[in-house]
Amino acid sequence: NQPYNLDLYDSMFQSVMEFQKKHPDTLWCYGNHDCSYLWRKRESGYSDSAANLVNMRLNQLIREIPEGNIKYLFRRDRLIFSHGGLTAPFVQDYVPDSLWDNIDLTIDYINTLGASHIWNDISPIWARPQYGRIQLWMKDQYVQVVGHTPVEQVYKQYGAVSTDVYSTRPDMTPIGNQKMIIIDSETAEWKYA
Repeated sequence: NQPYNLDLYDSMFQSVMEFQKKHPDTLWCYGNHDCSYLWRKRESGYSDSAANLVNMRLNQLIREIPEGNIKYLFRRDRLIFSHGGLTAPFVQDYVPDSLWDNIDLTIDYINTLGASHIWNDISPIWARPQYGRIQLWMKDQYVQVVGHTPVEQVYKQYGAVSTDVYSTRPDMTPIGNQKMIIIDSETAEWKYA
């Protein structure tokens, strides 16, 4: 309920920019709300009033992030990180089958795609594996660390570790417990930081 509060948007970006300067090696995953402003795609939470400011600040942030440190997907050992999840239907629909056996080539290919491929419900910025209705890609070999769907506490289910515990309700009360996790990239075991 803050679509006209441009100071709030600007303050949030200032905090993010400060974080990036303190932690320049951070890896960033694009999410649906980032892409909605970059691609001018309206969705829930999109503010027409703040669109120009958000787009300007987001592009400023992207220029500050080292090349290769902001993508839809990252893989580290047995973990795949994305906003929504790497789904089997998305890979089967949009990735050449000659790449399917190589997760790194699959991820590299997806990271080159634009709005015409990514702006859909099964993509890495929109998927919701928490509901168990969509199968994750290579879920027997990799664990995916995702956000996108607000949850009360971090949990692992359906091949994904769901981590969006920082979302808020319209009255600004938290949905989740707002606790960060540390996750082992080889074992996929996690604990609260």
